[in-house]
Amino acid sequence: MMSLSFQFRRILAVVPRARPFCSRICPPAPDLKSKILKLGGTGLACAGLQYYFGSEDDFYDHRFVSSKKPEDLADFYGSEDFMEIFCVLPFMMKFMIRSGTFDEEGVVHTFGFPGKMEVSMAFEDKEADINGDGTMTTTWFNKHERFHDLTPFGRITLWDMTQNFGFHRLENGTCEVYHHGESFYGPFPIRILFQVHAKYVAWATERFVNCGAFGDEDKVDEAAVQRADMPLHVFKEFLEGLHHDVQQALEHQRAKSKPTAHIEATLKQLKQEIVKVGPDSCQIAVHKN
Repeated sequence: MMSLSFQFRRILAVVPRARPFCSRICPPAPDLKSKILKLGGTGLACAGLQYYFGSEDDFYDHRFVSSKKPEDLADFYGSEDFMEIFCVLPFMMKFMIRSGTFDEEGVVHTFGFPGKMEVSMAFEDKEADINGDGTMTTTWFNKHERFHDLTPFGRITLWDMTQNFGFHRLENGTCEVYHHGESFYGPFPIRILFQVHAKYVAWATERFVNCGAFGDEDKVDEAAVQRADMPLHVFKEFLEGLHHDVQQALEHQRAKSKPTAHIEATLKQLKQEIVKVGPDSCQIAVHKN
């Protein structure tokens, strides 16, 4: 007959041992070495990104050709018209530009990203008698713009960016428009943000400048609406392209004598959405070409 102590030891061997009470309440501290390695790896990654995408000269260059008049291009870049596209959305225009104040040297003081910002501009141009009749034509125009972001208190630079916007008149009478990032000083996330922004601004400016309303005195109001909210008109172009595809699908279904009720309903809804967005002479100009 087994002893009582032997039976008790057998029971203890089957029942799993519970963790000590203190270990359940206070779990073991994480491995310090692992934390140091992760922190070091993150630091090296940030240092690498800052090296490749941080401060740099000539950090972007976007160009396109336009057949518009040099005088119209100079007026566009030399006024707030271009800044409406530069600010992307109307509320950003009001927030950054129209809420700013000018000092005696012509520098704009406005809200920064973050902190406070100083925006300074300088304009240069060249003229020449192209036709030999005494009429001067603008052959080169440049808007030099600096965005200097500072701490809210004091004058510690957070980031500093200089850009050039303008055009050269080519021999064939067209103009090569350029957007050039002259220099950037600051953290890499801000530079990446502005590089993406610069690509959008160049793309949106090309679409606006080469549209039917630009430079047309009879379409000044249409141009103003387009310029104030380019993303909205880009969305309308998408809707019109979709409307065109659905219209073709409808004609294809009718040619095969198949039901078209669902396609007609989709087409009707697209027309309603396009009307809500409003007219877009840029899109009309693209179709004509």
